[in-house]
Amino acid sequence: MSATRRLVGMELFSERPGDSAAFYAWLLGPGSGHDPQDWNPVSLLFSHGVCGVWRSSVGGPPPGWVPVLSVDDLAESVRRMEAAGGRVATHEGRTYLVNADGVWTRVVEQGRLPLDVDPEAVGETNADYYDLDAPARAREWAEILLMEPVELIGDVDELCFVVGDRQPAFGTVTYVDEPLVPILRPAWVVYFAVPDLPDVVQRASGVGTGVAIPPSHEVYNDWCVLVDPFGVTFGLSIYYHHLLSDLRVITPRGEEAFADAVDLPSE
Repeated sequence: MSATRRLVGMELFSERPGDSAAFYAWLLGPGSGHDPQDWNPVSLLFSHGVCGVWRSSVGGPPPGWVPVLSVDDLAESVRRMEAAGGRVATHEGRTYLVNADGVWTRVVEQGRLPLDVDPEAVGETNADYYDLDAPARAREWAEILLMEPVELIGDVDELCFVVGDRQPAFGTVTYVDEPLVPILRPAWVVYFAVPDLPDVVQRASGVGTGVAIPPSHEVYNDWCVLVDPFGVTFGLSIYYHHLLSDLRVITPRGEEAFADAVDLPSE
């Protein structure tokens, strides 16, 4: 994949960054069905698109996953975020947009990607922005990031995509019928793609990982939401891309087939 307007990496902020890095390296290592080239936690996580595991501190992002998004015009996205009631923040030399709900998102400019970001490593990892009004948040984010909102028609969790250069950058979701989700305010949830989702959930449960949403089946994917041993929410997913093409969506142009609005990534 090229460095278009899309998800190009993920950062994790943790009160125990070393332990958190070791946990995710173990979770996404050979036991998940992946065949990593290096057992070093930093190298293994980087191969999954994780470009940093940082200690959370006062004045920076709170504990949790933060997506890294490539945008077309960084200065314009900053201006639009400020106009929407948010702000821009610089932390350890990196640039973040902090919206009116206090959610942090790292942004980089396409064509000028820093050395710690490798879009090719992201693979099928994806991110959702959780909010009680997913369609409204998709429209708001699309306006700020100079992208396009795409709303799935009839999705039980009101899933939408924010699309740049016809590729999904991230989703917005409401989790309408999932009362166990420990998310009480808007937040990011990063989903790692794994070959065998039930097996990885079983392994994770054995080391103190909570199951907020058990493995669930949708038309186009299997997914779940977990809470790691340090209290950070994350997800796992397996996508069936060929089934996405049968869905109908609403875009700024009206109702369309998903495949006409979005270029599906290759399997």
